This record gives sequence, C-alpha cells and structure tokens, in this order.
Amino acid sequence: MQAPVVYPRHVVSRLSALAWFSMASTSAWVLAACGGHATREECREILERYIDLSLETDPELQKLPPPQARAVRDMKRAVKLGEDSYQKVELRCEAEVTKKQLRCARDAHTADEWQACID
Repeated sequence: MQAPVVYPRHVVSRLSALAWFSMASTSAWVLAACGGHATREECREILERYIDLSLETDPELQKLPPPQARAVRDMKRAVKLGEDSYQKVELRCEAEVTKKQLRCARDAHTADEWQACID
C-alpha cells in the first residue's frame, strides 16, 4: 500500500484557484448562452428594427409613391444610424438589454410593441 501524496500548500492553493477559475468561466459561458445580455450585433439588429418600425408609420412616407418612399426611408434610416444618440443607445443596449427583451423586440410588430419590450 502506498502512502498518500501530500502536496505543499502553494500547490494546493494554486490548484484550488485553477478549479475556481475553471468553474467560474464555465458558469459565465452557461449564463451567457442561457440568458445574459444582447451582443453588439444583436443590439444593432434590434435598433435597426426599431428604426424600420418607426418609419413604417411615418405619415410623410405614406404620401409618396412606393419607389420614392423607399428612397426617403433609406435616407432617413441612414441618418438615424449615423446619429451620436444612436451610438450611445447601441452601447447601452449591450450593457442592459437581456436576451428575453431581445427576443421580444425581434418579434414586435410596431414601434410601441418594441418599446414595451425594452422598458
């Protein structure tokens, strides 16, 4: 029968730290996959969706013939995407919008429904 192996305290401490780090990393990955917050790409997607939903009810666009309305809508969308306030909202989205809110916003049919998902 062999004698039990006794490791020095610094080795045990280092192994404990590695085990904790491994567990914490795995937990963070699981939380991100199951819940967590929206990614930059997801935020951009839902914010662009909000702009599109808002423009669908723009009375100015509804007065125009379809080809002209598309051109004006594309122009307005580009302007919105370039605004500083949009960039700030995008960054805030990454920090605050949950996956549940993200799914809700993706499924929204109006700008008001979208807003209710995020509030």
